[in-house]
Amino acid sequence: MFHPPIALRHAVAALLLAGGLQTAALANEPGGSKGSAKDSGFFAGISIRPTASAEQLGLPLFPGAVPFRDTGEEHAGASIGAWGGPFGLQVHALKLRSSEPVEAVARWYREAMARQGKVLDCSQAQATETPAATDRPAGKPADGKPLRCGRDRPEAGGVLYKQGTRNNVHVVALEPLDGGTRISLVRVEVRGDD
Repeated sequence: MFHPPIALRHAVAALLLAGGLQTAALANEPGGSKGSAKDSGFFAGISIRPTASAEQLGLPLFPGAVPFRDTGEEHAGASIGAWGGPFGLQVHALKLRSSEPVEAVARWYREAMARQGKVLDCSQAQATETPAATDRPAGKPADGKPLRCGRDRPEAGGVLYKQGTRNNVHVVALEPLDGGTRISLVRVEVRGDD
């Protein structure tokens, strides 16, 4: 099961801890003073926006799909950023609903994602990759961190695709919803996790 909010909470906590440690280290540098972290240009922050675009997601939106909100939710998407010094995290998420069946939506996303790179299908017991239309030579991705499914699995009757690297991952999670499909699109970008 894919739980982006849990992963996000852990990532933000780690980011804030790392930023705090860096601030403390700068303040304790030889010849430094309590104000040296500020003087050296260390910045940290969080931004939250109640929307996410196809451009931010790095994924196309399924034709005819409309924004979807679960009961009690005000927005169908969000863009959250947190940064501190050399570390940063961006999470963009959007939920859509389509009247098309899961199989049709899954086929469309698999083909669209394959044009951008390898697609990891986490829907099966043994995750499989779909070769990209413009595949790069075999081996590790550019950042050296191969993408894996881990314990991420789709809801019953659903599909879960991942693409990218561990520092820049796109996720498409599909599940049946009242004769149609609930589409969850997520992009997570991590900076400074070397």
